[in-house]
Amino acid sequence: MEKIQAIFLLFLSSIVAISSFPTNGVVSTEWLNDNLNDPSLRILNAGQFLAFTQSRIPGATHLRLGSKLKDEKLYNTLIDGAVFENAVSKAGISNDNKVVVYSTTSSKVATRTWWVFKRFGMDVAILDGGFQKWKAEGYEVDNNDPIARQPGTFKRDEIDGVLVTMQDLEATLKNDDALIVDVRTPDEYNGVRVKNKRGGHVPGAINIPHTDFLDEDKGTFLADDELKDIARSAGLPDPENAKKIVTYCQSGVRATLAALALEKIGYDVAVYERSMLEWQNEKETPLE
Repeated sequence: MEKIQAIFLLFLSSIVAISSFPTNGVVSTEWLNDNLNDPSLRILNAGQFLAFTQSRIPGATHLRLGSKLKDEKLYNTLIDGAVFENAVSKAGISNDNKVVVYSTTSSKVATRTWWVFKRFGMDVAILDGGFQKWKAEGYEVDNNDPIARQPGTFKRDEIDGVLVTMQDLEATLKNDDALIVDVRTPDEYNGVRVKNKRGGHVPGAINIPHTDFLDEDKGTFLADDELKDIARSAGLPDPENAKKIVTYCQSGVRATLAALALEKIGYDVAVYERSMLEWQNEKETPLE
């Protein structure tokens, strides 16, 4: 009987190990190293292609969204769904894979990719601290020529409540049905630094610069308790009492980093993707 129980417990532990992909959108370097040999794992480098060809995490493939834009007039706008579906499949990814995204430089490049996957129906994770932390901790690096994976089969499912349009934000201001968080610098928020035709911020928006969510020395997200303190200090209610949050920045990239940080601690977050690049170049959109 004891032998049967031991076998059963071993079986359960194997199930837990297989299904242990984090659900908060972030994995540690330790977790990734422990799971490198998982056949269902796919690692994506979302940074510059040249840097990827020179050095990468073992098994990584490359997927850079910036070259596949939907609207060339507004840089960083959402990639077309069909183009994204094809690019992800070519990168060897299917819907049942576990995907970890990393960047060679900035975390917000990885979070932008995380958000696009989320929009198209797949929850992925980013590598906390990125490639710099991976190398600094002495984990294995592949300096050989990259090897392409066999294509996967990825089918998109466009999810509502992830992306906010200008019309959505105008309705939010009218109906007061969401909290708006501006994640630009204080100078951008206050209109001291103007990048568009007009300056300032969306009326009622709270300013939390995206860098506040990061440990500058480590390049990682702050611990959840620290993230909660930042949200609370900025005037956000606790997640269980909060309305939906809409984040924005200049072009919808920094906003995705803040969105992931806030989702990690329980908030329901959407991103105004075209952000101030659109809003501040319109004639009649309100600003403070």
